Amino acid sequence: MPWLGHDGRYGLATADGKVVVAPRFADAQPGIGGIAPVADDADHWGLVDARGDTILPRDYARVVLVATGHTPIAIAKQEYNAWWRFWDWQVLPEFNILSTASHGPWLVTEVPRAKWTVFDLGSGNTLLQRDLSDAPSYDSYWQDSWRPSRQIPNELEYDSWPADARLRLGHTLYAATAAGDIQAIADDVIWRTRNGDFVQQRRDATYRRLDIDGHPKDDHRYTARSAVTLTTSQGATAVIHNPQLFEDDQGRFFVAPDLSKPLPTRLADYRFDDGRVLRAQDLAGPASAILASVPNSPWFLMISRLYPSDEADPVAYAFFIDSEGRWAPDWHARPGFTRMLSNGDMLFAWTEPYGVVQPDLSFTALPMSRMAQYALGPDRYAGRDAKGRHGIYDSADGRWVFRAADTEVATTPLRWAQTAVYTRNHRRGLIDVQTGQAITEAIYDWIDDDGRATMSNNGCRHEFYLDPETGRAYRDAELAACTE
Repeated sequence: MPWLGHDGRYGLATADGKVVVAPRFADAQPGIGGIAPVADDADHWGLVDARGDTILPRDYARVVLVATGHTPIAIAKQEYNAWWRFWDWQVLPEFNILSTASHGPWLVTEVPRAKWTVFDLGSGNTLLQRDLSDAPSYDSYWQDSWRPSRQIPNELEYDSWPADARLRLGHTLYAATAAGDIQAIADDVIWRTRNGDFVQQRRDATYRRLDIDGHPKDDHRYTARSAVTLTTSQGATAVIHNPQLFEDDQGRFFVAPDLSKPLPTRLADYRFDDGRVLRAQDLAGPASAILASVPNSPWFLMISRLYPSDEADPVAYAFFIDSEGRWAPDWHARPGFTRMLSNGDMLFAWTEPYGVVQPDLSFTALPMSRMAQYALGPDRYAGRDAKGRHGIYDSADGRWVFRAADTEVATTPLRWAQTAVYTRNHRRGLIDVQTGQAITEAIYDWIDDDGRATMSNNGCRHEFYLDPETGRAYRDAELAACTE
């Protein structure tokens, strides 16, 4: 972990707070596998090991470490001015024919470019390199206020599964070996299914499933579709649109990321509790905004926007249907769906009664006057009680683990931890979402989701990291005051 010294420089420390690299860097970030990003005074980033020895020189505008299950990889950005690309120069870039004056430059010869490199830190090899424009066409990069983006570009988007030692970088699937290097095992991999297979796009624009080693899982082929047509009880057709649809070579339709549960081919009318009947063709069509497979369940979620009356605005109702086209018998269509969690739990936080629907479609009502739109952890939800007090509710035990009128709890947890940020008197601290106990006092100006905290001290704003489980501050006890 980065350690903030009394003079404002950063070193590195172990998780228990033992300093192993004396503070000498202008900035630092949490490491992976004994390697950490550090910066110099010019905001140039590189990598060092646990002894402080250089792994990657500090020549980069940004360095991101990605866990692989073994030695991490590094994605690094270098920024430069490709002034010799005269075809990219800008002539009167702010000139407007409708204006009587132009306040911009006559000629801009600066051409911002970025070289992104992906390093295999185990073998020292370069996995990938891209040279890209660093200024979108709508950016006024010639203005003094312009700053280049440090976001990783789409061409280098990645997903990592350290438990499986697998990494998807761009559209290439890599395996991290015990020897410490990274090996490409499949190209044109676009996503991973819910059961762990990978999906590869073929040259004929069809798709197939790959196993974890990058080998074809079977002979099935899939074609991307944007809509599925179902037959109604009256023999008519109902069309449901969804950009995540795939049709296999047997004519079955699936909703990504689940290629194991086929969609129904028929859609029956729906009968409400009061006896009203909603025709299948009115459920589908443009009114269907969502069609998703529920994890760990035989059900599909379908959201349809319906008009309760001629005068009323449309309301989005949640329905559940199985692969045979049968409506869930014990589910009563209701509004308020907000989001589906990775374990299949579904939050209903838009309308009262607020609550959570499990994959078996059992509904747990939460005694809240307002519910957050995210989960803090398993069976933990932030919201307000009937008196307007903020708190954390345990849906499994049916009790509030924390409530306070003067304290607000963040709606999402910190990264990698069952810990959330709470705010009291405009200051922030950490709270354990399982027990509701404060981990730190509310003494910080800000806490990022990676545990980086900002605190005013001795006339300065200091930034350092907190242990999200214990609240340990990775810094010297005394920090120097600011100097002009």
